[in-house]
Amino acid sequence: ERWEKTPLTELLSNHKNFVNQHVFGLLADRFTQKSLLDELNISTSPWCLLKDKTQWNDLFQTVGGKVVVKRRTGGYDGRGQWIISDKNKADITDDLFGEVIAEKFIPFDYEVSIVGARFKNGEKCFYPVTHNLQQNGILRYSVVDIVFPQQSAQQKQAEAMLSKIMDK
Repeated sequence: ERWEKTPLTELLSNHKNFVNQHVFGLLADRFTQKSLLDELNISTSPWCLLKDKTQWNDLFQTVGGKVVVKRRTGGYDGRGQWIISDKNKADITDDLFGEVIAEKFIPFDYEVSIVGARFKNGEKCFYPVTHNLQQNGILRYSVVDIVFPQQSAQQKQAEAMLSKIMDK
């Protein structure tokens, strides 16, 4: 999510055993994160950098009538995110333009996550996909659900997606 630049994180990210240091900075900013995912052909919701209010009409026509506007950095656990349509677009104040992305609103039933590691020799290891349980837009629990019907298929898909990032 966010890797604050501190003496400790600088030391860790520059350590000789730390693989793919350059990717962490890309993932902390949603603009560079989504750009990287597009470059790697990893599916995401349609999105754009929201630079100014003149983009609204084109955005709603190309992406859809409802979008999620998210701060480029931070803004997790229900903060720094707004569900916007033509009716409430004024909620995005002038100071936010350039600091937010807008992506198509996609209703979903659940969310999954995966954690993995890549070793210097290229070998990878993955933990089981977790089923994320949220309340009011805030992640409360990530659990491995052994009775989750799509567990095996989503494990393979998540590993393939994360592998592309690890190999960058």
